[in-house]
Amino acid sequence: MHSANNPGGVTGTGDIRTCMIYRSLEAVTFAEARRILREGSAEERLLLPLRVGELLPDPRKAVAICVRLLSDLDPRIRANAALGLSYAVRRQRFLDRDTVRPLLLRELAENRDFSGRIADALEDINLFMGWRLAEDRIARIRSGLDPSHERQGAGSQEDPS
Repeated sequence: MHSANNPGGVTGTGDIRTCMIYRSLEAVTFAEARRILREGSAEERLLLPLRVGELLPDPRKAVAICVRLLSDLDPRIRANAALGLSYAVRRQRFLDRDTVRPLLLRELAENRDFSGRIADALEDINLFMGWRLAEDRIARIRSGLDPSHERQGAGSQEDPS
C-alpha cells in the first residue's frame, strides 16, 4: 500500500497536509502517463510519480516523468515526484546527478510542508546511488532541529564528498 495526500481534503480531520489516503497503486502505461501530464487532474498528477516510479516498465521514462513533475506548481506533487525518483532508482540504479541534484536540493530547501517526504526520498537515493546529498540537513530534519521557516541556501544543502 502507498499513500498520497488527499487533494480534496477529508472533512473533520483538520489540516490537509496530514490527511492521507492508503490504496494500492494502479499500473500505468507511458501513453497514459503522458496524458496525465498534459491534462490530468491534481489527484492524477499527485499519484503519477508514485505509479511510474514503482510500476512503469521503463524506469528511465519514470525518471523523466518525475523530473518534469518536480516543476509542478503543487508542492504535494513535487514531493511525490522526489519520492517517485527514489522508487525508480531502486529498480535501475541510475540518475543523472547534474539533472536531479539541483531539483532535489531546491525542494528540500523550499518545500517545507513536505520536507520529511523529500528527506525520505533523498535518503533512499543516497543509499542506492552512493551519494551524500543533504545528509546534514536530513539529520537536522529527523532530529527536529531544522527550523521550518528558516531558509537555507542551496550551497549548504550537500555534504562535501
